[in-house]
Amino acid sequence: MAGERSLAVDVGVVEYYKLGKPMQRYFINTAGTGFDAAVIAVTEKSSSASAVLFPIYFGVLRTILTYRNKQVTYKVGDTTETKLIVSIMVANGRYAGGGMKFAPTAKAG
Repeated sequence: MAGERSLAVDVGVVEYYKLGKPMQRYFINTAGTGFDAAVIAVTEKSSSASAVLFPIYFGVLRTILTYRNKQVTYKVGDTTETKLIVSIMVANGRYAGGGMKFAPTAKAG
């Protein structure tokens, strides 16, 4: 097609444990844990009329009322740390979560 173009982007991988079992997930735009992951879980479970119109914003509002910080152990390169976190996000792109600008200076390509 006329005007088509290709763009090379990094693909990230997150390695984690679920119920004691090692898992891997690949991502192109963003990967996160903590508050942002809780918002997605609430958004996916919601079936109210307001959630249909503004799903991610509804999820944020519901999560603000119930979220508690999580203790996580994370490793970046050779550094491993355990901390109480609100959220950890890794991003290739600028936007996620329905257009929120998480990484304003990111360049996907």
